[in-house]
Amino acid sequence: MRISTSWSNQIELSAMQTKQASLTRTQIELTAQKKILTGADNPTGAAQIVDLNQNISQTKQFQSNISTAQQRLELEDSVLSNSADIMYRIKELAVQGLNATLSPNDRNTIAQEMEGLNKDLLGLANTKNANGEYLFSGYKSSTPAFSKAQSSTPGATGAYVYNGDSHSRLIQIGLDRHVTDGDPGINAFGVPSGGNSGTQSPDVPAAGSINNVFEAIDKFVADLRAPDSTQGSAVATSAVNLTVNLSANTTPPSSATIDPTNPESYNHASTTKIYDANGKQHDLTSYFRKESTGDWTAFHFITETPGSKSIPIDIGGIGTPLSFDADGKITSPSEPVQLDSWSPTGGTAVSLKMNYANSTQQDSAFAVNNQTQNGSANPQKPSTYSLDDFDRSLENIITTQSSVGVRLKVLDSQKNMNDDYNLNMKSVLSNVQDLDYAEAISRFNLENVSLQAAQQAYAQVKKLSLFDYI
Repeated sequence: MRISTSWSNQIELSAMQTKQASLTRTQIELTAQKKILTGADNPTGAAQIVDLNQNISQTKQFQSNISTAQQRLELEDSVLSNSADIMYRIKELAVQGLNATLSPNDRNTIAQEMEGLNKDLLGLANTKNANGEYLFSGYKSSTPAFSKAQSSTPGATGAYVYNGDSHSRLIQIGLDRHVTDGDPGINAFGVPSGGNSGTQSPDVPAAGSINNVFEAIDKFVADLRAPDSTQGSAVATSAVNLTVNLSANTTPPSSATIDPTNPESYNHASTTKIYDANGKQHDLTSYFRKESTGDWTAFHFITETPGSKSIPIDIGGIGTPLSFDADGKITSPSEPVQLDSWSPTGGTAVSLKMNYANSTQQDSAFAVNNQTQNGSANPQKPSTYSLDDFDRSLENIITTQSSVGVRLKVLDSQKNMNDDYNLNMKSVLSNVQDLDYAEAISRFNLENVSLQAAQQAYAQVKKLSLFDYI
């Protein structure tokens, strides 16, 4: 077989170009520090690199979210801690203010300090974060959380208004994990009587039923400054006269058990107000059920304020039988009935007698003719029920602070998990795309020597011509 000079040159040139391309690629790999330069080099590896880079970038965003949430929650934790300290001082002053031996000047001094502390507390509730957002306003972060409303009654303690909403922002800190970066102000400082911004502002309710810390403090301050003429002791209700007119044609209910929440278990109900020894007002409700004999049974429940807890006070829980003569006048009981004593929350026991002496049964619609009771609401100023309001407010603050602490713990834990995950992803990514320098340098040297050998061989082969010797 004869090989032409042209063909020989072409073969040698092609071989040198191949070795040159291989050397150039190795040089590029060393420069880029990567072994996969294009998707064509390793399609599977290239796709894996894209996924790994995306996971690493996503985890970095999660870590950034955690840092943001930590800053906000740490600020909230500090605010709530300071708020709790203020409430401890408020309670201390309240106990002093309940001392009946204090002079008006002493009460006024305590009132002034409590007013200042209340302003400090309101300032904490309207704290802004580093972005200028109000911490406790929910989604309405550009609006102060709480503001003072005007009283609808001259001289009365005005309510406060919550201007935020009940929402909390959820921040994603992991693939399947979210955390709220704040709390609505009503969770920590209580729901004000004024409701949401724009609603009519009512007066603050009586001590013991106030759900907002600012209103509770204002109420106590107002009571401290009340004139001496309002000082005194409340008289608890001990007897109730209830005159009712029951319809003789009423059909007895099918239910055998009285249930205050189920009107089908009784025929009629009647409610009057009673007072405990602290002057706190409560509802006494009598439920009347007609029996198959034509007589009636009365059951008695007290609904506490606050709390709306219905407490049965019938002797033995069996109710009071009511009997009527043919003219519809009551025949039994002819004397007042002694009911079970009732102990209000935070108060002393109250003993009640119920008198039905003037009740009648006629063929007419049910009507309450007369409801009277002998208690009176002239409580000592300020009321000991305010301590319940302060305890409830302090509990709200501490509970919210505990929730913040749990979330900060979650953030720390998730941050460590994200770091471990990111490290693992980077390790896998390095194995897939990073260059093995020892192998690459060795390969570079080998390919360089091979190219030089090919070039020298080509130079020698070019000399194999008789024309050089003619």
